[in-house]
Amino acid sequence: MVGRLGGDEFLVVAPVQNQEAARELARRLLVALSQPLSIEDRTVSLGGSIGVLFCADGACPARDVLRDADLALYEAKRRGKGRIVFYHSGLVEETQRELMLTQSLQEAVNQAQIDFVGVPLVELQSGKLVGFEVVPRWSTPAGDWLSGPELAAAADRAGVDLRLAHMSLEEASTWLDYLPDDSFVLVGFPSPALLDPDAWEDIEREDARSAKFRRRLWLDLPMDAITATNAQTRFSAFTQREIGIVVRDPVLTPRSMAALSTFPRAGLRIPCDFVHSFLHEQSAAALTRALLQIARDLGLLTLAEGIDETATLVALARSGCRLGTGALFGPPQSRDEGIELARAASSYGERGFFDAAESAHAAPWHNDLAKQVRSEQE
Repeated sequence: MVGRLGGDEFLVVAPVQNQEAARELARRLLVALSQPLSIEDRTVSLGGSIGVLFCADGACPARDVLRDADLALYEAKRRGKGRIVFYHSGLVEETQRELMLTQSLQEAVNQAQIDFVGVPLVELQSGKLVGFEVVPRWSTPAGDWLSGPELAAAADRAGVDLRLAHMSLEEASTWLDYLPDDSFVLVGFPSPALLDPDAWEDIEREDARSAKFRRRLWLDLPMDAITATNAQTRFSAFTQREIGIVVRDPVLTPRSMAALSTFPRAGLRIPCDFVHSFLHEQSAAALTRALLQIARDLGLLTLAEGIDETATLVALARSGCRLGTGALFGPPQSRDEGIELARAASSYGERGFFDAAESAHAAPWHNDLAKQVRSEQE
C-alpha cells in the first residue's frame, strides 16, 4: 500500500520477512526515485530519504506506527540525502536533542548571535597573504563550535540557511571594505543557499557593493550545488560580476567537471584528510596529485585546507597547489586582527606573509620557513 501523507512525504506499507528485506525494499525505492525524469525537454534528477519501522510479529501499536516511522525519516534526512534509517528507541532522545539544537540555532540567527572569523589564505609558492576565508561559526548550547559543512547542514535543517548565507555575504562585504585592494575574500559557508537570489537581496541592487565584489569575492560551495537545476542561471550572473567559486569534496564525473570547467573563475578544495595524509600515505599523495593535475588541465584554482606542517606546505607547493589554509598560518582572526595583518603583509611586498606575520605577531611563522620554501623553488 502506498499513500501520500502530504507535501513530499509518502507512506509505504509492505509485508516483508525481516529487516534485511525491508532494507532491500528501501534501497530499491531510492534507486527508482533517483532515475532522471524528462519534463518539457528538461532532465530533472530527484532523490529521497527513507525512515523504516519494522514491526516484528505485528508488535507495533497502530497509534505509534506513523510517529516512529516519522522519527526514523527525520533522522535519515538529518544524516544527509539518500539515507535509510531504521527506527529504534534511542531516536526519541536523539530527536529531542536535535530539536533543541535546531531551536537554539534559529534563535542565534534571528538575534544575529553568529560569530565570524577570518582564516588566512596564503599563496604557497610565494608565502604571500592573499586574503581570508570568512567563516561563520556558532557556539552550541553544549559549548561546541559548529562551522563549515556541519553548520551549513544544521542551518539547512533549521530552515535558516538562507538567512545565514545573507549574513555571510554581508560580513564578506564588510571585510572587503577594509582589506587592501589586492586581497580577496572566500565566503566559508558551504551551502547551496549562496546560489539563492534572496541571499543577495539588497546586495546586487547596490552598484557600489557589486563593483567591490568583482574579482575579490569567492564562494565556498558543495559539489551537489554545482549540478543543481538552477545553478547555471546563477553562475551566469556570477560570471558577469567576476565572482569565483571553490568546490569542496569534488566528485569527478564528466557532468560535474563539465559544469565546473565552464565557469571562468572556479577552483577545487583539497580536503583536510588528503592534506594530512599527503606525506604519510602513498594513496593519499597520488589522489592529491591527481586532483592538482585535473585542476591544472581545466584551469582551476587549487586550495589545500588544514596545512599544519612545514614539510606538507613545501610538498604541496612543489606539486603545484596554489593556495593553502591551516594552523601553520596562525589561528582564525577577528575582523580587526585580520585587517591589521593584511595591511602589514601588503606593506612587505614580495616578502609576503612569512615576514609580515612574524612582525605582526599573528602567526607562528619564522624566516627559516620562508627560506626553505623559496629554496625549494630555486
